[in-house]
Amino acid sequence: MRIGLISESPTVSTGFGVNARHLVRLLAELGHPTVVFGVCGEGTRFDPADYPCQIRLMPRDQFYALPMLPAFLAEQKPDVLLVHYDIAAVKRFVDAARASGWTGPVIVHYVADG
Repeated sequence: MRIGLISESPTVSTGFGVNARHLVRLLAELGHPTVVFGVCGEGTRFDPADYPCQIRLMPRDQFYALPMLPAFLAEQKPDVLLVHYDIAAVKRFVDAARASGWTGPVIVHYVADG
């Protein structure tokens, strides 16, 4: 199953980024090809060989990244979305995906941050 992970990029050292790194490695071990909508990743340097997934680097601010989600979904065609964020961001990204015509399943891993 092709997973579209929406999170901070696994290439950044934020809490969400570190957890995204763990998630993509686990998904790879389970045999799921994964493509990441990597918020906060734009401008970061990384070696793609260090990550068992494709990473599309997005702007740091979620509000700049949100308009890029429809093109990501159309290009990558994931079977399922996995949204890994705080509850407010989860709502924004799920709403944006649905508004763009996404009708597939969504798995949510939200973090109580605070």
